[in-house]
Amino acid sequence: MLRLRQNRHHIHSAIRVRSRLLSLRDGILSSKSISLILSLSIIAFMITFVADLIVTSHVAHRITMNFQDSSRAEMLAKSGQNLGAFLLAIDYGLDLTMKETVKQPLTDSTGDIWTMLNEIPFGGEESNMLTMIVDMFGLSDFNHRDVIQKLRDLGGSFTLHTEDETSRINLSMLQSSRMGSEVIRALNLLFSCPVEQRFLEDKGYSADEMAYRVFDFIDIDKKVRVQSGLSSENGPYEKNDPPYKAINHPLESVDQIRLVTGWDYQIHAVFSPFITVFPIPNQYSNFTRGELAKKPFLNINTVSRELLQCLFPEMTTDCYENFVRTFTADQEARKVMASNKLGVEKFLGESLCYEKQDDEDRSRWFGVASNTFRIKSVGKSGDTQKVIESVIQRLSPQFMKTNKRGTAYDVLYWKNHSG
Repeated sequence: MLRLRQNRHHIHSAIRVRSRLLSLRDGILSSKSISLILSLSIIAFMITFVADLIVTSHVAHRITMNFQDSSRAEMLAKSGQNLGAFLLAIDYGLDLTMKETVKQPLTDSTGDIWTMLNEIPFGGEESNMLTMIVDMFGLSDFNHRDVIQKLRDLGGSFTLHTEDETSRINLSMLQSSRMGSEVIRALNLLFSCPVEQRFLEDKGYSADEMAYRVFDFIDIDKKVRVQSGLSSENGPYEKNDPPYKAINHPLESVDQIRLVTGWDYQIHAVFSPFITVFPIPNQYSNFTRGELAKKPFLNINTVSRELLQCLFPEMTTDCYENFVRTFTADQEARKVMASNKLGVEKFLGESLCYEKQDDEDRSRWFGVASNTFRIKSVGKSGDTQKVIESVIQRLSPQFMKTNKRGTAYDVLYWKNHSG
């Protein structure tokens, strides 16, 4: 009996030892599992962290490159603006020289120096052409070679487009009691072109209505013209959210005409290439309203063929052939033909079959020179593009001397945006 009890005791002791050993083994295995899980978790975290660093580094590098490209593109676009102003200054200087030496009238046309480089891409390789221009005209004192070398080092390229702002109908003239009626007449003729008239009629407007809505929005009085089809000047605008009123002063940009009731983006796309608001009298301009009223508002040498066709609807078939022949002729020959007031009248008579009347003289709308120009420059670097549009006004030497101005031009408008 005693032996049996001893045997049971030994068995229970063995079982307890075995249980402890199993528990110890399980604890060791559990600890190893936890350590393994912790190790794997740390490794996974480190992989994620490293991957995140790689992605962040790549993104940061891309952001840096984009910033560099953006800065370079903007610098290149500004270079295009400087080149455009530089060419306008050269052209004006040559015109003044010719006026003093051979009494040649001041004229501006699409064959002048300021159009020579339009739409030509400029980069490091093309900068050699700039060096040639500087050497040709002896302009090294004004444009140092180091500046051109910087253009080579900058990388990327830019394009330039300069056009005469006086080739468009100036809506700022609507502020003048003398020329306002003339501009209304010009607008009415533009809106009455066969295709353009049908376009407006499809939208529910007549040429008169649209012309006089623009007039009432800009002119200096608070009256509404019956031709506009409106019962009050401010009525349509006060119904908008937020409400506003007719501004009754010159627009600060062509885009602002979108505020005129009925003038939507489609109408703007069709007619904005033929209108401008520069120069603005008494505002960002050296001309008063009275001075502008005495000046022609279109340059016969730069106005577009399409606009001329609209402004002279009486053109016959025979005259149209002369008209097309004149516009396809050498630009210099055309400029000589219309180099003064008598030349303008002859040009309009021979090319457009126009005969001025006692109560209607469209020839006085046209001059032969300009001092206001639009420069559009596009800078490109990598995948980034920057566009700068400006309108500048050239200053005469007499004005610069009288007003003690150190620059040859004023900037009337500046817009910087991504292309």
